[in-house]
Amino acid sequence: MQKGNEKKQNRRLYFRKYLYFLKEKEYIWGRKKSDYSQTYLSNLGVIGLILLDLHAN
Repeated sequence: MQKGNEKKQNRRLYFRKYLYFLKEKEYIWGRKKSDYSQTYLSNLGVIGLILLDLHAN
């Protein structure tokens, strides 16, 4: 059980770092962040969460 909890905490930490990274970056893939719609940026967040979930398992 301890191991599973540890994994979950690590995942949260990585996700927080990822969100911070998205928020702080002025340019994403060579384009200004304001060029992207808010939906697109939140989708990036969801994709990141899914990737982390796959990575953790």
